[in-house]
Amino acid sequence: MTLAEFLEESAMSQQRLAEALNVSQGLISHWINNRKEIQPEEALKIAKISGWQVRPHDLRPDIWPNATDALPRKAA
Repeated sequence: MTLAEFLEESAMSQQRLAEALNVSQGLISHWINNRKEIQPEEALKIAKISGWQVRPHDLRPDIWPNATDALPRKAA
């Protein structure tokens, strides 16, 4: 699932996610529009916030090439 899909399906605003990550809403927009790359630590935080609906692999397949990489055992 993409970050944009998660935000839409969960009805979470970019601003609310930004506050949870302690980043700006503008940075969230840049991530969604592929203008900036999500840093690995933020990718893991997003995965956790989303209840692992958005997987680290979805956000950074260059770092986590397998769909189950970086998932906790119960989410894999």
